[in-house]
Amino acid sequence: MCARGTRCKLNSIRRPECRCSEQCPLHYDPVCADNGLTYTNECVMHVTACKEDLILTVYRRGKCSDVNNPCERLECSHDSQCHIHSNGTASCVCPQNCPPVLTPVCGTDGVTYDNICEVRRHACLQQAHIAVRHQGQCGAGLCASFACSPPLVCDKVDGKPSCVCPECTDEFREVCASDGRTYSNECKMRKEACETGVTLFVKYNGICGGPQSKLSPPLFQGRVIGNSLAEYSSNVLLSRSYGPSKTVALP
Repeated sequence: MCARGTRCKLNSIRRPECRCSEQCPLHYDPVCADNGLTYTNECVMHVTACKEDLILTVYRRGKCSDVNNPCERLECSHDSQCHIHSNGTASCVCPQNCPPVLTPVCGTDGVTYDNICEVRRHACLQQAHIAVRHQGQCGAGLCASFACSPPLVCDKVDGKPSCVCPECTDEFREVCASDGRTYSNECKMRKEACETGVTLFVKYNGICGGPQSKLSPPLFQGRVIGNSLAEYSSNVLLSRSYGPSKTVALP
């Protein structure tokens, strides 16, 4: 039996395994999750949690903006995230439990972690900056002994290890960078620095100028992968049900 947000699929050797689902109903039945974000419906919340190695539960039915959202008043750092407690208060917490998913990654500290969630958890608990150096175990694969200078990361290109700009997920964990722009997550900021050759660093977590400020236009343009749909409680619609492989530009 697969967990919610996952589906049973056959892998390359015809063995069944649970993978993140790519399908959710398109009906709009918003839920406010305990991370202070609104998702288009509960299915989308579970799928997003699966894809981003998160554990999410429904805090309230409806949009977070329809209730007093305590996450709006918090700025969390070092991979901690806002969590709304049952009494309506919120605090920045480190991930206590990560999904039991084995997708090994090598951290920039030289340690192999079971998944990206474990990287974030250790970074948070240690109050240290730990990022993913490459997919797979440390000391194994083509990238094991191939060093790249940040923000470049090692990846296999045409069967050979190469230093490339990082690939990023569509996760929304905004950071305000040293260029005064808001990026949807720290990886997107590093990717921008890598591609433009400009040195960037995180000034603080959250949207530049406060939670009501508008995000920079470049963050609203790009490829929507799967059905990762979330709306922030400041009524800024960050993504909608356009389906995979369509390009959207949100105002």
